[in-house]
Amino acid sequence: MARAYSNDLRQKLWEAHDRGEGSLRELAGRFGVSGPWAWKISAQQLRTGQTERVEQRYGPRSKVTGAVEGQLRSWILKQPDLTLAELPIGKLRAVSEVEPQQRLWERQRLPISIGRLWGVLRELRLPSKKVAPRPTEQDTPEARERRPAWREQVSQIDPGRLVFLDESGVTKEMTRR
Repeated sequence: MARAYSNDLRQKLWEAHDRGEGSLRELAGRFGVSGPWAWKISAQQLRTGQTERVEQRYGPRSKVTGAVEGQLRSWILKQPDLTLAELPIGKLRAVSEVEPQQRLWERQRLPISIGRLWGVLRELRLPSKKVAPRPTEQDTPEARERRPAWREQVSQIDPGRLVFLDESGVTKEMTRR
C-alpha cells in the first residue's frame, strides 16, 4: 500500500518553490513526485498556510468522549458483575434497571447502541469476568465456626451410599441475566 510523503519532503518542495527555484512541474521532477501532488501541496499551503499532511479521518468523530468512558468505567468498577442490560442507576433515578443506552441518554444526552457500548467497554479493557451468585450467609463468623465440624461429619459418610435427586426445580432461568 502506498505511504504518504513525509512532511519534510512537502516542506522542501514548498520552500524550493517559494525561493523561485523552478515551476511546480520542474520541482516535482527534481524531487521525484508527481506534478498533481506538487500542485496539491501548493494549493494547501495557499489555502491553509501549512504544508504538513492533514491526518485522515474515516467516519464521523465518536460521541463517546472521555467523560462518557469515565462514567462507564466507574459503573463497571463499582459493580463488576453488571451486564450490558443493567448498568446501575445510582442517584440518577430510583429505578433498579435501565438499559445502558437509556442511562447514557439521560446522563450525557448520548444515544448509543448495544454494539457500540460493547465496543467501548472492550476498548476500556475492563475485566469481563462475572461474579457467580452465592449466599452471603457463607461468609458469616458463625458459619465459619461451624464449617470444620460439618466437614468432619460429612467425611464420615460413604459416598457410594449417596443417591442424588434433583427435585428442587431450580433452573438457570432463575438467575439474573
